[in-house]
Amino acid sequence: MFSGHMKLLFQRNSVINEAYRIKIVLTHLR
Repeated sequence: MFSGHMKLLFQRNSVINEAYRIKIVLTHLR
């Protein structure tokens, strides 16, 4: 159960990091 929770947390963090990276790229392109 704990392992599954950590996996879910990691996936969510990965998505947030991806969105942050895209935001930075768009800012530099503008």
